[in-house]
Amino acid sequence: MIFGFSRKIPRKPKDPDVAPGLEVMLELTKLKKIGARPPPVEDLIAGWNSFITHKLKDTRSSINDLQAGHLLRVFEHLREERNDGEGYLLGKSDLVQARRILKRKSQSGVHIKFSRAIYDELVRRQESDGDDMIELAFAVAKGGEAASARAILQELQINPSDESLVSKASRTWNSVLKGFMYEQNESELVKTAHIMENLGRPYNDVSQMTMVTFFATRDNVEETKRWASNGSPGDPIRPTAGTLKVLLEFSIRNKEYEWCKDLFRSVIGQGPSKRQWDIIFQWAAGVVGKGVDDVERMMEVMVRRSPDDAQMRPDIMTINGLVKLGISQKDPYLAERYINLGLRRGIHANAETFILQMDYRVEAGDMSGAKAAYDALQSEEILEDEDLPAINKYLRALCSTPNSHHELITSILSDLEARKVRLEPDTTSGVAMMFMEREDERDVYDILQTNTYHYTLEERARIRDKFLEFILDRNRSNARVWDAYDILRNIFDETNATVRTQLMNEFFDRGRSDMASHVFGHMRQHILADRKPTRETYIACLEGIASCADSEALEMVHNMFKMDSNMEPNTTVYNALMLAYTSVGKGHRALDFWEDITNSIEGPTYRSLEIVFRACQNAPYGDITAKEVWSQMRRMDIEITREVFNAYIGALAQKGKIDEAKDMIDACGKEFGFKPDFMTFGIFYNAIPSVDRKETIEGWGKGMYPEAWAELEKIGKTTVDEGWVTIFDIKREWKA
Repeated sequence: MIFGFSRKIPRKPKDPDVAPGLEVMLELTKLKKIGARPPPVEDLIAGWNSFITHKLKDTRSSINDLQAGHLLRVFEHLREERNDGEGYLLGKSDLVQARRILKRKSQSGVHIKFSRAIYDELVRRQESDGDDMIELAFAVAKGGEAASARAILQELQINPSDESLVSKASRTWNSVLKGFMYEQNESELVKTAHIMENLGRPYNDVSQMTMVTFFATRDNVEETKRWASNGSPGDPIRPTAGTLKVLLEFSIRNKEYEWCKDLFRSVIGQGPSKRQWDIIFQWAAGVVGKGVDDVERMMEVMVRRSPDDAQMRPDIMTINGLVKLGISQKDPYLAERYINLGLRRGIHANAETFILQMDYRVEAGDMSGAKAAYDALQSEEILEDEDLPAINKYLRALCSTPNSHHELITSILSDLEARKVRLEPDTTSGVAMMFMEREDERDVYDILQTNTYHYTLEERARIRDKFLEFILDRNRSNARVWDAYDILRNIFDETNATVRTQLMNEFFDRGRSDMASHVFGHMRQHILADRKPTRETYIACLEGIASCADSEALEMVHNMFKMDSNMEPNTTVYNALMLAYTSVGKGHRALDFWEDITNSIEGPTYRSLEIVFRACQNAPYGDITAKEVWSQMRRMDIEITREVFNAYIGALAQKGKIDEAKDMIDACGKEFGFKPDFMTFGIFYNAIPSVDRKETIEGWGKGMYPEAWAELEKIGKTTVDEGWVTIFDIKREWKA
């Protein structure tokens, strides 16, 4: 071109989106695994502070299991490196800040371990107080160890005048109650409710919500009713709107319509709050059977009861609750009617309405309707990323539809990128696969680099497995599959040797030993032990090389094995080496490994015997070695299997011992207890070097063993050596 400005500048792939400070933590993890010197303490402290500060600023962000593990490792390392003369490398404020971020996510095993480590360290420093005990109990309760959390709270001594701590302890007791609910532990749940009452924490609307939810979701009618009505006889508990919602759904499932009617009439008689009215409307529509117009008249009743209270008016929360009811009844038309009801009353849709619309329209397969809801959502204020689940669902639906929505998907991704929010793992997977289908590898890298470093190992594995499926699809071209492997290797470095071996074998099965050898080489070059080739990997690689007869790859892998200080050969390795050298026409070299086998403590297996006879086929004077091995087997009274017999026949035939082979075949039924099969004759025929003799044996076989020969002919023949020689298309396994 004449003018340089008309040339399109190549787009640079995005760098990995890693949280600030995390890279040095990753480096510590890697260096500890290989026993190398860790990064400087100053770098680790700076990384810790950068990571924590970043997470504190981003109030939407939490710490996943993987990140928590890296933080814990840094904490433990810095604790060991502490300089007593200069105080602690991480102060109490540093630990408290880390604990604050840990609370944002439901606790997993590593989260709990980290929370306990922080508490134990504060106790060791004599810097802990009641607040720290409560924080630990909260973390343990959220992590599925409610009994431990309860024990911690029972040891807690609180000054009744410390209202803040009393309130915090009360909330944590409710967390313990919820913990037993999530653990589905009925006996401990009820026991905890009684303990709370004995400790002066009476049953209230919050604990009622937990107890009712537990029994209602299990459809335990008797216990649900009991805990719903539990409380002082003269001072019944006023159920929250959330409790009413749970009881409404419970009543519908269990057809407890009369009981439900009494409950809601009681609530109406007590003067419902606005939020309770919203549930009452759902009760009227879902249980009583009121239509949209009837529900609207009930709204007028609510207004007339409190004419001077501006809060007691139906609003968009009311409408959205009814829309959810329509969705739960799988009736999107009803959901739309409730939205129109709101519009008639001057109640305009908000962000939640459009989110709900997106959700049920995607569910109904209405992609154009979902797009309209998405477009409308763009003008609404989103406070806590509440639209992300629906948008992720929409993106996954767009990626899975047969019609191309590439431009729409990239537009939505651009919107989300501008908001600095991340996709859910399954969405990232769907988008990446969509780009793979379009052969947009650069976009694949971008979507993975932006998102995957914020996922847990389990979430990353789900995405990686999609690439694995892509690679294992035999309808894909070798070039496309190699591109997918390259992405998998670069992005998902944690992939272990088992999966990498599976990938290697796939390329061998495709006849691309060059690609398979590169996969093996990548394993061999890795610094981490769980990604390096095992002895089984070497064996699988040699078997693959044998199936492809690749002498160049054989030389490379054999040298790698000899230089690998972690590898010790055994009989199976020698078998694999015999196979590989036999496949490339070096039978004489293969027989060297037979000598190694016979001189080893382990000795040969039946596979070794079968393989050594195959090696004798293309080794100079191989018939002599074959007869020696056969004679030794007979002297030692070793049982002759069909596979070993067939291999021996091949060794005799290749060296022109046709009559000997025929005599053995004729006698095998009487001498060895089995009749020759189609493989016997296939190996015999294919091994004969002379065209004339092949014809002679074919005539003899058809006449003497017509059934076996007929089965062999069903397999078909192939011409080799420029059409001068024919062989049967039998498949002999290359297995060590």
